[in-house]
Amino acid sequence: MKNLSISEVEHWLLSETDRFLSPLRKKAKDIVDNAVEHLKWIRKEIISINKDVNKLSKEGKLDKACKVASTFSEKLLELLNSFEVPEKFDYRSLSNFKVTLDKFLRAVWELGSRYIPRMSIPAFKTPILKIDYYIKGLYKIRKKLNNFLETKYSYAKYVEETIEEARKILEKEKEIIELQKEITEKGVKIKELQKIKTMLEGKINEKRDLLKTEDLEEKAYKVKNEIRNLLAPIDKALRKFLNLVERGEVKITKEQKELLSRTNRLKNPTMSLKDTEILKGLLESIKRLILSGKISLDKKKSKKALNSIQMILEKHVLDELTKSYVSLRETKRKLEEEYKDDLRDMENLEEELRKIKTKINDLEKEINAKEKEINDLKEKIFTLKEDLERRIEKIVNEPVEIVLSSLS
Repeated sequence: MKNLSISEVEHWLLSETDRFLSPLRKKAKDIVDNAVEHLKWIRKEIISINKDVNKLSKEGKLDKACKVASTFSEKLLELLNSFEVPEKFDYRSLSNFKVTLDKFLRAVWELGSRYIPRMSIPAFKTPILKIDYYIKGLYKIRKKLNNFLETKYSYAKYVEETIEEARKILEKEKEIIELQKEITEKGVKIKELQKIKTMLEGKINEKRDLLKTEDLEEKAYKVKNEIRNLLAPIDKALRKFLNLVERGEVKITKEQKELLSRTNRLKNPTMSLKDTEILKGLLESIKRLILSGKISLDKKKSKKALNSIQMILEKHVLDELTKSYVSLRETKRKLEEEYKDDLRDMENLEEELRKIKTKINDLEKEINAKEKEINDLKEKIFTLKEDLERRIEKIVNEPVEIVLSSLS
């Protein structure tokens, strides 16, 4: 079995098939050269028509037929000047040449049918007959080229298509190399950003250690939860109390009403020491109504509500919690005021850190996308490789193994 790298395939295959392809390409060149000769002869007859027109013009015999002949030769010359002749003699170039020849012959036929009947002067008869003869010759050449491409050149076509397959694989391997290069570059960029990220995190932690406001905020939040838990058993009694207020059986002060509204009926108790005193008066009223039976609760709920009220009014638990909460918030406020520049710096650093993290995340997504693209390309290359090996074996009658760097 012959082993070949993908970069060797084209040169090796051409050398292996040259003894078959060279005669075919020579034959193709002869056909094209013959067509070119016919085009040159047509050009000569156009010159002849123009000479006759000039001669008749000098003799004062320029009539309508001469003007038609002049227009005909001008337009035919345009068609000749736009006629493209292939420089290579592969199947694709020859197929394109056949298409060009077809278009040219069709355009000449339309041109002739429009102008030649009106070129009635005897002087134009000979060049027109010659042009007609050469055009008929081009029709024969076209037929010969068509038969040549469909029969004898099918082998060359198959070889060229096989070489094109090899080129496709080479291009896809280049794509993989470029993608891998991009992945490497993005990986380097990520490492650079990771260093900046680590540095920013270090600076932010330094600021946090200095401020310690996060610990204070967490402690204040815990105290607030303790206050909320302390007031929770009173909730049902409070709702019944407010029903009595709505019916006008009980009155509350403006401050008590405002406190209940601001704290969402004590569900979000952001308390101050003043709030605590206002709340105590409210709880005294609720306690009296529970004990008098005007606020009716089941035994268990009544006991819990009275126990919470007792802890607030007699054991001063709410006072202590509120003092602790207020103290923590005030300490945090003073720290933030004292280190407001550091706090601002920390906010700027955190914003910069967020941007860095976003960039890293975006780069990682891009790398994942490119890695998927590489995997997709490798699958396509593997399929193309198998097809290429079958094609080459069919051409040279020998099994071949194509070695690919992208699949190693």
